[in-house]
Formats: sequence, structure tokens, C-alpha cells
Amino acid sequence: TNQDLLDFAAAEYTLFGQTGVAAVTAAAGATYGATALQAIRNRFADNMVLFGGVILLGSLEYEQYQNMKKTDGTGGFGIVPVPVYKAGDNYLTQIHVVGRAGAIAQCTQKFEQCTAFLQYQSTHSSQILDDYYNIELMYTTIDSSLQGNIDILRFIRSNVRTSFDKLFEDAIGFFYESTDPDAVNSRWHAILIGNKTYEGVPYRRTDMAQIYASLYQKKQTNLQTLVQEYERLPD
Repeated sequence: TNQDLLDFAAAEYTLFGQTGVAAVTAAAGATYGATALQAIRNRFADNMVLFGGVILLGSLEYEQYQNMKKTDGTGGFGIVPVPVYKAGDNYLTQIHVVGRAGAIAQCTQKFEQCTAFLQYQSTHSSQILDDYYNIELMYTTIDSSLQGNIDILRFIRSNVRTSFDKLFEDAIGFFYESTDPDAVNSRWHAILIGNKTYEGVPYRRTDMAQIYASLYQKKQTNLQTLVQEYERLPD
């Protein structure tokens, strides 16, 4: 019943119908990269598209961006924040829900050193993140001669928020993937993309209200079941 979701879908439909705005699918971008993101990145690095897509900040480490930096001291790319949804909105940075799990190999001969490293990572994560962002990212990954890029990175980080709506959608999508073949494709952002289950022109969804209404009860049940699973997990 969230009208904002329906309004957002309608706004996307209008946006992606404008001249100069394109949604690149894996098939459409296959000539230039293995995935849609790679295709956009490669064409951007070749000076063929104006924007290099909406990316994670860590993606700036990719060689395509790094090769754009000039040896004469001028920067090869500029960083801009994603535009706000409505005029007057406060800018917010979304934290992605992608995670990377670490593990120690059973055959390791350096178990103590491995555990010490993981322990340090867990107790000093804020310091490590701060050093990466304020030193590595700002002054090595990007061209530090462009003060504007540094200012934008500071602006982006000062407006960070969590994204629990997508987190919950991903949780119930991936948790039930083995028993429900449509679980992953039923996430609201996957529906907007126009995926295998709800095919359509990417980001030009006209039936969002009907689709989500049909999924509501199943999503609610799955979420409650997942909550109960967490309660049974060991401390």
C-alpha cells in the first residue's frame, strides 16, 4: 500500500523514456563487456558515454578508471553524487548490502596469525575504513589534483544512511531461493529492472501495484519465518 513505491516506478518510467537516457542490459552490452556494468564502464573509459553508471565507490579501483588518470596531473574522471529524487530532498548515500565473508583454510599452518588478523580487523574496522576512505580513496584511487572530487567524496560520506528496505527484500529473496524459484526475482528492485519472472522494458514498469499486491502476503509470511529463524540461531 506504499504509494511512494508506485510513484517511484512511474517516475522511472518517465525518466527512461527521455532522449539520452538508456538502460543497458547484459545482452545489449555484450559487445563491450561480459556484464552490463562492464559494458558501461568500458564505453565510459573510451569516451563514448557521458556517465559511467551508478557504481560503488570501491569500483573506482578498477583499471578502466585508473587508466583514465592523466600523467600530466589532470584528472581523467569526475565523481558526482546521484541526483535527489525530488527537489528539496536531502541528499543521502545508500550503503550497499553486498557483503564478503572471510574464512580460514583448515589446512593452514598459520592459524594463530590468521585469527590475529581477523581479530584486528574486527576491533579496528572503523579506523581501517577511515584510513582507506580518507587516504587511499581520496588521494590515490582518484586524482588528488582535482579538489572537486575530494570535496564530493567528503560530501557523499557525510550523508550515509542504511537501506533496510532493500536489505529485507534481499534477505527473504535469497533465503527462499532454493524452495521458491521466483524469490530472487520478486524483490522490488528486481521487478523494476524487468527480470526473468516479470519481463518488460527495464525500468519502465506500468503494473507495479498489481505485481506487488500479489506478492505482499507471501513476502510478509516469509519475513516472519525468517525472523523466527534468527531467534533459533546460536549466540
